[in-house]
Amino acid sequence: TDTLDVLRVAKEAIATNREECDVLIIEGIGGAAVPLAPSYSVADLIAEIADHQIIVGKNRLGIINEIMLTDYFLSGVGKPGSTVVLMGEASSGLSANSNSSMLKEVLKHSHLAEIPFLGGEVSNIVGIEAHRIKITKTLVQISNWVKFISAGRRSGNKLQKKAKTTDQQS
Repeated sequence: TDTLDVLRVAKEAIATNREECDVLIIEGIGGAAVPLAPSYSVADLIAEIADHQIIVGKNRLGIINEIMLTDYFLSGVGKPGSTVVLMGEASSGLSANSNSSMLKEVLKHSHLAEIPFLGGEVSNIVGIEAHRIKITKTLVQISNWVKFISAGRRSGNKLQKKAKTTDQQS
């Protein structure tokens, strides 16, 4: 019962905050398969409340498997078409060079974006100032991308098709 009360309170908080913003980002807690209550997982919560889900992972060895499993699990609860974000790391391995292209091939119904490594010290003001330009470019990219996805949903995905054409020409 305590678990169900916490889940009810969390859903109420999400509903309240959703009304106060254009985009509400809710961070997962370990993955789509994590149980939140008996017979109720993070994926079930996503299916119930999310307009769109974003799968974020570090661009490293093993991330293709993690993203594929998460996408498969979310598809099973009626949430296909995840957006995938690969986060750069300070030192990337060989797989980081091919992960993006491989995911684009296998997740044809999903959007994919890559965010560069912003520096290990961006959690303090000195680090933020030192990486100001890179951070600004990244935040503009994310902002435009979220607006683009939202606009595409409202206009029958016409904008998304245009973006794919533009990306292919670049």
